[in-house]
Amino acid sequence: MSRYQFPEAIVSTDWLQANMDDPTLRIFDCTYYLHYEVGTGRPYRPESGEADYMQAHIPGSAFLDLQRDFSDGDAPTKFMRLDADATAAAFARHGLGTENRAILYTRNGVNWATRFWWMLRWIGFDNAAVLDGGMDKWMADGRPIRSGIETYDAAELTAEPRNGLWADKTDMQAGIGSDATCSLNALTQICTLARMLVMDARGVFPAVRTFQATRFWIRKRKRSAQQQKSPLHLLRQAPRPINVS
Repeated sequence: MSRYQFPEAIVSTDWLQANMDDPTLRIFDCTYYLHYEVGTGRPYRPESGEADYMQAHIPGSAFLDLQRDFSDGDAPTKFMRLDADATAAAFARHGLGTENRAILYTRNGVNWATRFWWMLRWIGFDNAAVLDGGMDKWMADGRPIRSGIETYDAAELTAEPRNGLWADKTDMQAGIGSDATCSLNALTQICTLARMLVMDARGVFPAVRTFQATRFWIRKRKRSAQQQKSPLHLLRQAPRPINVS
């Protein structure tokens, strides 16, 4: 029996290459970069990963730009989500419909792919999975790549939103000191170590546990292929499983 709450939400590079000809698949590169800054008055400079996508991507995959196409451009901060209907419409414009399965991947970690996975779950679309190891694993395997831009024809997708999958500042503040709330800082190591109040969760929210996802997902290159442990194997060894619902 699988120990994962959503075992269908992760696929391997082997699985993807074997199923790439499935016409119902919609494969998306979701990469975004945050360049952390000091002394500029802002915590980071965001950069779309589309340029890297254009240089090399998994054949058949399109690109999703989180800030440009899936965030509220009028919000004072970056990456603020759209409402459920607008989110579903954005996915539909990029070719994801009710009958499709979405495969999401990123470079240098999985956080942006999991963000899109969570957005899809929120609007009621469950047929989505994150590529284990992402583009880094795909290229390390020596699998085929393609350059340029690829797109899918527009589709139809209707939101059926689930409540309770997003938290705001009020929810975080209410959870401080509560035994019923587990707050996790999943920011990167460089972000966590930065001495910037706005980005340091330990300075804003007391009792936040740091969970650096990249330590579980990025393999150390100095290990041989035989010695490398799967990111999924590392997650199985995590002492305290994380449940999402």
